This record gives sequence, C-alpha cells and structure tokens, in this order.
Amino acid sequence: MSLLSIVVPVRDEAACLAAFWERLRAVLRPLSFDFEVIFVDDASRDQTWNRITRLHGEEPRVKGIRLAQHRGQQAALFLGLQSASGDGVITLDGDLQHPPERIPDFIRAWQEGAELVYGFKTIQRGRGFFQTLIHRAFNRILALRSGLSFHPETSNFQLLDKTLVSQVVESWNPSLFLRGWIHRKAQQKQAIPFEARQRFQGKTKYSTFTLCKLGLRYLWFFPAVSRTGLAGRKNSVPDFLSGISESIGFQPKNLGVP
Repeated sequence: MSLLSIVVPVRDEAACLAAFWERLRAVLRPLSFDFEVIFVDDASRDQTWNRITRLHGEEPRVKGIRLAQHRGQQAALFLGLQSASGDGVITLDGDLQHPPERIPDFIRAWQEGAELVYGFKTIQRGRGFFQTLIHRAFNRILALRSGLSFHPETSNFQLLDKTLVSQVVESWNPSLFLRGWIHRKAQQKQAIPFEARQRFQGKTKYSTFTLCKLGLRYLWFFPAVSRTGLAGRKNSVPDFLSGISESIGFQPKNLGVP
C-alpha cells in the first residue's frame, strides 16, 4: 500500500488543531493509502505542542517535530518535507484556510502523472486588500523574473511526488523562496482551484510590513539561482536540524539528527 505524508507547519495553533484533525481524519479514513501526518511546531508559545502530543497518543500515525526557536514557515515546511516518508507528500496550513476536503482532487491529479499538484485561491476570505495586493504582486514579479509559470494566488496547499521531494531536499537553500524553488524543480504540474476560508481561530502571523520585507528578500535572491543548483553555495539546512528540541513518532535518524 502506498504511503501518503501530510506535512502541517504550525505556530500558536492550539485552538485550531482539534477541528483541523477532525476534518483531516474524515478525509484520510476512506482513502486507499496508508498515511502519516507530520506537524512541525515552529516554537509555539501556546499549547500547540501539547495538543500534538495528545493527538499522537490517540493516533500513532500523527507525528511531530518541535523547533526550539522560531525559524519561520519555510523552515518548518522544509523540515516536514525532509522528514516525510511518503510516495506523495501533501503540505497545507493548520488553520483550516486550506480545506482538507480538496485532498482527493490533489491525489487524483497526482495519480494521473503530475509531479506537483498545487492549489490556487479563487477567494481568500478574511484577507485585507493590501495583503492581497502584495501577495499577487510578489507572485507575478517572481514569475516574470524567474521564468516560472504559476497562478498569482498560488499557495502552500500542494502535493509533491517523492521524486520531487528528493530534488528539493537536496538542492534548497534557506535564502530561497521555497515554494518558488519547488515550482522550478517540478516538470509536470497541475493546478487545483480552491476557496480559502477565514482562519478558524486567531489571526495571521504576518503583518503587511513583514510580508513586504520577506517578499523583497526572496525576490532579491531567487533570480540569481541557476536551474541546476546554487552556484558555489552550501545548503545550510543542518542549522535548522540543530534547532529541534523535541520530536514524537520519529527515530532520530529520520530527522537527520546524529
């Protein structure tokens, strides 16, 4: 039986996890796949890690990685990709803006031959005008400067084939925009539209200023990267691994920790 990995980066999402797991479990139960769910806790300040630990006690296929310091969503997402064992790896946010109910559509496109199945938002409920403008402008500029082709509302709701995961893990550098790097490495792509709901609880972790700062940083570095690798630059991912404080459901070797 094929294995499906679900990677969920979280930070201060204790109020969302029970509802998220209930909906995700309802989607996964009828599928003809075994599964693992990997929550990557980006140094949450609330009870997120305790909730993940509790879920693991109820369902051993729920696993967790906890970062000792806040490293950002990219680092959390990458650690999840690196730790996943699945033939296909799905990434989505844990605040229920990415609807788990669309996962079967992603799986069908993957089974039809897509190496990367990515979701784009037709509606983003609860997002302000300026944040919407920044998000779309960033994606359009990145596409123009990098030669990549993707929808301006592309998200981190995506499914990667294991071959693509391996390529990304081996070549990514933390200075790069991870989603853009995934698109650069992918050959066969399929886009899936979805409606992004308002956050289940809490508020966004990214202010308009933070989005602008991150966007400028990623645009600055990304165009200089060759299509074959990072010319002369060493992947510094071990810095992330050294920041893991706890994990559940993994053997140490699965996380790259000596």
